[in-house]
Amino acid sequence: MENITIEKLKADAARLGFHNKPMDDLIRYIKASVQDEFQKFETQLKIKKEKLFNKLEDLRNKNVEIKNKVGETLIVSETMLMAISGVFLFSMLFYIGLIEDIVIALLYVGMGIFGAVIVHIKPVDSDFWKPILFSFLSLIIIVMQTFLSYYKGYDYGQAIIFSIPLGIMVYLLNENLFNSAFALVNQSTAVWCRIQLTLNRFRRLFNQKLLVNADKRLEASLKKKELTIQKYVNVINYEYGVADLASDLKKKNLSVKHAQLNGKEHNYAN
Repeated sequence: MENITIEKLKADAARLGFHNKPMDDLIRYIKASVQDEFQKFETQLKIKKEKLFNKLEDLRNKNVEIKNKVGETLIVSETMLMAISGVFLFSMLFYIGLIEDIVIALLYVGMGIFGAVIVHIKPVDSDFWKPILFSFLSLIIIVMQTFLSYYKGYDYGQAIIFSIPLGIMVYLLNENLFNSAFALVNQSTAVWCRIQLTLNRFRRLFNQKLLVNADKRLEASLKKKELTIQKYVNVINYEYGVADLASDLKKKNLSVKHAQLNGKEHNYAN
Protein backbone atom coordinates (compact mmCIF):
# COMPACT_ATOMS: atom_id res chain seq x y z
CA MET A 1 0.00 0.00 0.00
CA GLU A 2 2.78 2.41 0.89
CA ASN A 3 4.53 2.15 -2.48
CA ILE A 4 1.31 2.27 -4.52
CA THR A 5 -1.14 4.67 -2.92
CA ILE A 6 0.76 6.83 -0.42
CA GLU A 7 1.11 9.69 -2.91
CA LYS A 8 -2.58 9.46 -3.74
CA LEU A 9 -3.42 9.56 -0.04
CA LYS A 10 -1.29 12.67 0.38
CA ALA A 11 -2.95 14.30 -2.62
CA ASP A 12 -6.44 13.45 -1.38
CA ALA A 13 -5.62 14.74 2.11
CA ALA A 14 -4.18 17.95 0.68
CA ARG A 15 -7.26 18.47 -1.50
CA LEU A 16 -9.59 17.96 1.46
CA GLY A 17 -7.51 20.26 3.64
CA PHE A 18 -7.37 23.00 1.02
CA HIS A 19 -11.16 22.93 0.65
CA ASN A 20 -11.63 22.51 4.42
CA LYS A 21 -13.59 19.25 4.05
CA PRO A 22 -13.66 16.38 6.63
CA MET A 23 -11.42 13.35 6.20
CA ASP A 24 -13.81 10.76 7.62
CA ASP A 25 -14.20 8.89 4.34
CA LEU A 26 -10.46 8.92 3.69
CA ILE A 27 -9.72 7.54 7.16
CA ARG A 28 -12.34 4.83 6.68
CA TYR A 29 -10.71 3.96 3.36
CA ILE A 30 -7.31 3.66 5.03
CA LYS A 31 -8.68 1.41 7.76
CA ALA A 32 -10.47 -0.80 5.23
CA SER A 33 -7.37 -1.04 3.01
CA VAL A 34 -5.07 -1.96 5.89
CA GLN A 35 -7.66 -4.43 7.19
CA ASP A 36 -7.74 -6.13 3.78
CA GLU A 37 -3.95 -6.30 3.77
CA PHE A 38 -3.85 -8.13 7.12
CA GLN A 39 -7.13 -10.04 6.79
CA LYS A 40 -5.84 -13.24 5.17
CA PHE A 41 -2.97 -13.70 7.61
CA GLU A 42 -5.13 -13.00 10.67
CA THR A 43 -7.88 -15.32 9.44
CA GLN A 44 -5.35 -18.13 9.02
CA LEU A 45 -4.08 -17.57 12.56
CA LYS A 46 -7.61 -17.51 14.00
CA ILE A 47 -8.48 -20.78 12.24
CA LYS A 48 -5.23 -22.31 13.48
CA LYS A 49 -5.97 -21.17 17.04
CA GLU A 50 -9.45 -22.68 16.90
CA LYS A 51 -8.13 -25.99 15.60
CA LEU A 52 -5.41 -26.11 18.26
CA PHE A 53 -7.91 -25.23 20.98
CA ASN A 54 -10.25 -28.03 19.86
CA LYS A 55 -7.33 -30.44 19.67
CA LEU A 56 -6.22 -29.52 23.18
CA GLU A 57 -9.76 -30.06 24.43
CA ASP A 58 -9.82 -33.52 22.82
CA LEU A 59 -6.43 -34.33 24.36
CA ARG A 60 -7.65 -33.22 27.81
CA ASN A 61 -10.68 -35.51 27.51
CA LYS A 62 -8.43 -38.30 26.28
CA ASN A 63 -6.12 -37.70 29.23
CA VAL A 64 -8.99 -38.19 31.68
CA GLU A 65 -9.95 -41.41 29.91
CA ILE A 66 -6.38 -42.71 30.00
CA LYS A 67 -5.99 -41.82 33.68
CA ASN A 68 -9.09 -43.87 34.44
CA LYS A 69 -7.57 -46.82 32.58
CA VAL A 70 -4.27 -46.37 34.39
CA GLY A 71 -6.14 -46.57 37.70
CA GLU A 72 -7.72 -49.83 36.58
CA THR A 73 -4.52 -51.43 35.24
CA LEU A 74 -1.89 -51.68 37.94
CA ILE A 75 1.66 -52.84 37.29
CA VAL A 76 2.31 -55.67 39.75
CA SER A 77 5.80 -57.12 39.99
CA GLU A 78 4.59 -60.70 40.56
CA THR A 79 2.19 -60.52 37.61
CA MET A 80 4.86 -58.96 35.42
CA LEU A 81 7.32 -61.70 36.37
CA MET A 82 4.72 -64.33 35.50
CA ALA A 83 4.18 -62.75 32.09
CA ILE A 84 7.91 -62.51 31.37
CA SER A 85 8.55 -66.09 32.44
CA GLY A 86 5.83 -67.37 30.10
CA VAL A 87 7.30 -65.46 27.15
CA PHE A 88 10.80 -66.66 28.07
CA LEU A 89 9.83 -70.34 28.24
CA PHE A 90 7.88 -70.12 24.98
CA SER A 91 10.78 -68.38 23.21
CA MET A 92 13.41 -70.79 24.53
CA LEU A 93 11.45 -73.86 23.44
CA PHE A 94 11.03 -72.42 19.97
CA TYR A 95 14.68 -71.35 19.74
CA ILE A 96 16.08 -74.70 20.88
CA GLY A 97 13.83 -76.55 18.46
CA LEU A 98 14.71 -74.15 15.65
CA ILE A 99 18.37 -75.11 16.01
CA GLU A 100 17.34 -78.45 14.55
CA ASP A 101 14.44 -77.58 12.27
CA ILE A 102 11.32 -75.40 12.12
CA VAL A 103 9.16 -78.51 12.46
CA ILE A 104 11.01 -79.50 15.63
CA ALA A 105 10.57 -75.95 16.95
CA LEU A 106 6.82 -76.06 16.40
CA LEU A 107 6.66 -79.54 17.93
CA TYR A 108 8.45 -78.40 21.10
CA VAL A 109 6.19 -75.38 21.43
CA GLY A 110 3.16 -77.58 20.78
CA MET A 111 4.21 -79.93 23.58
CA GLY A 112 4.64 -76.92 25.83
CA ILE A 113 1.06 -75.72 25.36
CA PHE A 114 -0.84 -78.93 24.52
CA GLY A 115 -1.27 -80.07 28.10
CA ALA A 116 -2.40 -76.62 29.29
CA VAL A 117 -5.03 -76.48 26.53
CA ILE A 118 -6.36 -79.94 27.42
CA VAL A 119 -6.63 -79.00 31.09
CA HIS A 120 -8.31 -75.72 30.20
CA ILE A 121 -10.91 -77.50 28.06
CA LYS A 122 -11.58 -80.25 30.64
CA PRO A 123 -10.76 -78.79 34.04
CA VAL A 124 -12.93 -81.33 36.00
CA ASP A 125 -10.75 -83.53 38.23
CA SER A 126 -7.67 -82.20 36.45
CA ASP A 127 -5.74 -81.94 39.71
CA PHE A 128 -5.21 -85.70 39.61
CA TRP A 129 -4.19 -86.31 36.00
CA LYS A 130 -2.74 -82.89 35.16
CA PRO A 131 0.73 -83.60 36.66
CA ILE A 132 0.73 -86.98 34.93
CA LEU A 133 -0.10 -85.42 31.56
CA PHE A 134 2.48 -82.65 31.95
CA SER A 135 5.14 -85.15 33.06
CA PHE A 136 4.35 -87.40 30.09
CA LEU A 137 4.76 -84.52 27.64
CA SER A 138 8.00 -83.50 29.31
CA LEU A 139 9.26 -87.07 29.07
CA ILE A 140 8.50 -87.14 25.33
CA ILE A 141 10.51 -83.95 24.81
CA ILE A 142 13.42 -85.30 26.88
CA VAL A 143 13.51 -88.48 24.82
CA MET A 144 13.34 -86.58 21.53
CA GLN A 145 16.06 -84.15 22.52
CA THR A 146 18.21 -86.99 23.88
CA PHE A 147 18.16 -88.77 20.53
CA LEU A 148 18.84 -85.54 18.65
CA SER A 149 21.83 -84.78 20.90
CA TYR A 150 23.05 -88.39 20.62
CA TYR A 151 23.03 -88.22 16.83
CA LYS A 152 25.09 -85.06 17.07
CA GLY A 153 27.85 -86.99 18.77
CA TYR A 154 27.10 -86.73 22.49
CA ASP A 155 26.97 -89.92 24.57
CA TYR A 156 23.69 -90.93 26.18
CA GLY A 157 24.61 -89.50 29.58
CA GLN A 158 25.42 -86.07 28.20
CA ALA A 159 22.42 -86.15 25.88
CA ILE A 160 20.05 -86.87 28.80
CA ILE A 161 21.62 -84.15 30.97
CA PHE A 162 21.26 -81.62 28.15
CA SER A 163 17.62 -82.69 27.55
CA ILE A 164 16.35 -82.51 31.15
CA PRO A 165 16.18 -78.66 31.27
CA LEU A 166 14.09 -78.76 28.10
CA GLY A 167 11.65 -81.18 29.74
CA ILE A 168 11.43 -78.90 32.80
CA MET A 169 10.61 -75.93 30.56
CA VAL A 170 7.83 -77.91 28.87
CA TYR A 171 6.36 -78.83 32.26
CA LEU A 172 6.52 -75.26 33.57
CA LEU A 173 5.03 -73.79 30.40
CA ASN A 174 2.10 -76.23 30.52
CA GLU A 175 1.63 -75.47 34.20
CA ASN A 176 1.61 -71.68 33.81
CA LEU A 177 0.56 -71.10 30.21
CA PHE A 178 -2.80 -69.44 30.78
CA ASN A 179 -1.71 -67.63 33.91
CA SER A 180 1.24 -66.23 31.96
CA ALA A 181 -0.95 -65.35 28.99
CA PHE A 182 -3.49 -63.49 31.13
CA ALA A 183 -0.67 -61.80 33.05
CA LEU A 184 0.97 -60.77 29.77
CA VAL A 185 -2.27 -59.21 28.47
CA ASN A 186 -2.93 -57.47 31.79
CA GLN A 187 0.55 -56.04 32.21
CA SER A 188 0.90 -55.12 28.54
CA THR A 189 -2.32 -53.12 28.85
CA ALA A 190 -1.03 -51.45 32.01
CA VAL A 191 2.28 -50.52 30.39
CA TRP A 192 0.59 -49.33 27.20
CA CYS A 193 -1.79 -47.09 29.18
CA ARG A 194 1.18 -45.43 30.85
CA ILE A 195 2.96 -44.99 27.53
CA GLN A 196 -0.22 -43.41 26.13
CA LEU A 197 -0.43 -41.10 29.15
CA THR A 198 3.16 -39.95 28.61
CA LEU A 199 2.68 -39.46 24.86
CA ASN A 200 -0.55 -37.57 25.47
CA ARG A 201 1.24 -35.27 27.92
CA PHE A 202 3.91 -34.44 25.32
CA ARG A 203 1.25 -33.88 22.65
CA ARG A 204 -0.63 -31.48 24.91
CA LEU A 205 2.55 -29.56 25.72
CA PHE A 206 3.47 -29.36 22.03
CA ASN A 207 0.02 -28.14 20.96
CA GLN A 208 -0.13 -25.70 23.87
CA LYS A 209 3.16 -24.22 22.69
CA LEU A 210 1.78 -23.91 19.15
CA LEU A 211 -1.35 -22.22 20.51
CA VAL A 212 0.68 -19.70 22.51
CA ASN A 213 2.85 -19.00 19.47
CA ALA A 214 -0.20 -18.48 17.23
CA ASP A 215 -1.73 -16.18 19.84
CA LYS A 216 1.45 -14.10 20.01
CA ARG A 217 1.64 -13.86 16.23
CA LEU A 218 -1.99 -12.76 16.05
CA GLU A 219 -1.45 -10.18 18.77
CA ALA A 220 1.63 -8.87 16.95
CA SER A 221 -0.32 -8.67 13.69
CA LEU A 222 -3.14 -6.71 15.34
CA LYS A 223 -0.63 -4.32 16.88
CA LYS A 224 1.20 -3.88 13.58
CA LYS A 225 -2.11 -3.22 11.85
CA GLU A 226 -3.00 -0.48 14.32
CA LEU A 227 0.44 1.09 13.98
CA THR A 228 0.15 0.99 10.19
CA ILE A 229 -3.23 2.71 10.31
CA GLN A 230 -1.88 5.31 12.72
CA LYS A 231 1.12 5.96 10.46
CA TYR A 232 -1.09 6.64 7.44
CA VAL A 233 -3.47 8.77 9.50
CA ASN A 234 -0.52 10.85 10.72
CA VAL A 235 0.63 11.30 7.12
CA ILE A 236 -2.75 12.52 5.87
CA ASN A 237 -3.23 14.72 8.95
CA TYR A 238 0.07 16.38 8.20
CA GLU A 239 -0.79 16.92 4.55
CA TYR A 240 -4.27 18.09 5.53
CA GLY A 241 -2.79 20.67 7.94
CA VAL A 242 -0.35 21.99 5.33
CA ALA A 243 -3.11 22.34 2.75
CA ASP A 244 -5.44 23.95 5.28
CA LEU A 245 -2.74 26.50 6.14
CA ALA A 246 -2.16 27.21 2.47
CA SER A 247 -5.92 27.73 2.02
CA ASP A 248 -6.05 30.24 4.89
CA LEU A 249 -3.14 32.18 3.44
CA LYS A 250 -4.82 32.35 0.06
CA LYS A 251 -8.10 33.51 1.56
CA LYS A 252 -6.33 36.31 3.43
CA ASN A 253 -4.42 37.15 0.26
CA LEU A 254 -1.17 37.13 2.20
CA SER A 255 2.16 37.04 0.51
CA VAL A 256 4.60 34.84 2.43
CA LYS A 257 7.76 33.09 1.51
CA HIS A 258 7.49 30.37 4.10
CA ALA A 259 5.42 29.17 7.05
CA GLN A 260 5.86 26.60 9.82
CA LEU A 261 3.54 23.76 10.73
CA ASN A 262 4.31 21.43 13.67
CA GLY A 263 7.84 22.78 13.71
CA LYS A 264 8.43 22.06 10.02
CA GLU A 265 9.08 24.81 7.49
CA HIS A 266 7.10 24.98 4.22
CA ASN A 267 7.93 27.30 1.35
CA TYR A 268 5.29 28.94 -0.77
CA ALA A 269 5.50 30.97 -3.95
CA ASN A 270 4.21 34.53 -3.76
